[in-house]
Amino acid sequence: MIVIRNLYKSFDGFEVLKGINLTIETGEAVSIMGRSGTGKSVLVKHIVRLLRPTKGEVYVDGIRVDNADEKTLMKVRRKFGYVFQMGALFDFYTIEQNLYLPLYERGVKLTKRELRKRAASVLEKVGLDERVLELYPDELSGGMRKRASIARAIITEPEYIIYDEPTTGLDPITADLINDLIADLNEDLHTTTIVITHDLRCAFKTTRRIVLLYEGKIVFEGTPEEALKSDVPEVRKFIGTFGIRELRLDSMNANNN
Repeated sequence: MIVIRNLYKSFDGFEVLKGINLTIETGEAVSIMGRSGTGKSVLVKHIVRLLRPTKGEVYVDGIRVDNADEKTLMKVRRKFGYVFQMGALFDFYTIEQNLYLPLYERGVKLTKRELRKRAASVLEKVGLDERVLELYPDELSGGMRKRASIARAIITEPEYIIYDEPTTGLDPITADLINDLIADLNEDLHTTTIVITHDLRCAFKTTRRIVLLYEGKIVFEGTPEEALKSDVPEVRKFIGTFGIRELRLDSMNANNN
């Protein structure tokens, strides 16, 4: 479980987060939404203490991380897999080498055969063939690179996965495939999933709870169905840029899955 209490964050006197209170249950899939500059990424960075709060408390599985020592913090961070916005694969490494990096970083001791077997297994989970291991990132399509970056995030068998704008830069068809993959992995791996996005369709397809930030505060928290019925002006603005019928179908499909 992740618990955030009365969280404030300022940069050079400018207040970005203004009293955030949020609980994310184990196994839950949650979207953190909002337009650019509302503090989505700033909020999530506090969970793994890439940032320290100006005021407030952050707990992961009962451990207070905002003031934890380095040894404790490293144990907490090992619970997380992170999928970066543009994939962040190292271009000068093959996909196989990219996948092994988080294992090496955590000191996981495996034979070459065991490493290869685990790499092939996570690629299969994200819908990629084992032959991809020999390729470099620039030899893959955008959708394949995104899948490879997700494979790298899950190879350590994390308890939590954070997706940072997972559909950015992808065409609509590929974005839908990635959305479906995120939802399937949450179900199959029993992970706690946090999706940072400004794409309402992504939120509807991948998660069952939406948290909307506006000017550093949570202005809406609820299910996709509740978002569709909400009278909150910021929610209406988001929904107004998408087709209501499409969003209802995405919500229904997510429920059925």
